Amino acid sequence: MVQVPGGARAANTRGIPARAYRKDTLTSGYRKTRAGKAALQASTAARKDHAARQIAAGLVGVHGNRWVTEDVTIAAWQRVWGKRLQVTTPGRILAALEHEITATSGTLARAGTKDTWLSQRCLCGHRRKKPLNQRWHSCPCGIEADRDVLAAALATTITFTDPTKPSTARVDHTLLGVLARRVAAQQEGQVRSTITLAPPGGDGSPRYMPRTSAERNDSPGQPRNRRTPTGPPRRRRKGQTARDTHVSEF
Repeated sequence: MVQVPGGARAANTRGIPARAYRKDTLTSGYRKTRAGKAALQASTAARKDHAARQIAAGLVGVHGNRWVTEDVTIAAWQRVWGKRLQVTTPGRILAALEHEITATSGTLARAGTKDTWLSQRCLCGHRRKKPLNQRWHSCPCGIEADRDVLAAALATTITFTDPTKPSTARVDHTLLGVLARRVAAQQEGQVRSTITLAPPGGDGSPRYMPRTSAERNDSPGQPRNRRTPTGPPRRRRKGQTARDTHVSEF
């Protein structure tokens, strides 16, 4: 039988225990519980590492091995989201991504957020600060997009004076203009795909008419309206109910 002393541990004026914790007498049940918790934590960490490596391999396989990420501090995210950050483990994913890029002889550059403003910038050059809970970008110029998707597109316009220093990252306005023109051309193509050119009007100018749903292959075309049959209506014979009567009107 082991007696467990009650109350606070004896310590000196500076709060240092008079006896080290490693000298405590531990029961076999406590040792088993501690070993089980350690094994569970190790298994969870291994599972998260494996998932992060799979995600990183998939990203590099789809998007290549030349990457630009924002130079962020995971500790600052933990102060905002706390333990909820352990579900996504962004630090593990970034570490796995860097390992995968290095293994494939690629490059990973971190861009400072002080001068790039990727999450606050628009393709037109306008900048506006957004709160963290605002995940949709809407600009007076008419561009609307997911905030993260737009920031990822803007990251392709970043250039570095020294790739090893995140503070040297700047947005190349020439590349930004090229990206803006491409996005505008895509949006214009989507708009043109929903209209068709009709015969010119009386003044010779072309007229644009909306396409039908059948022409856009959105849904099968509706059948044409059938003509209503003419002539006197057909009458039922006596003793015949509506249940066992079948009359075709067409």
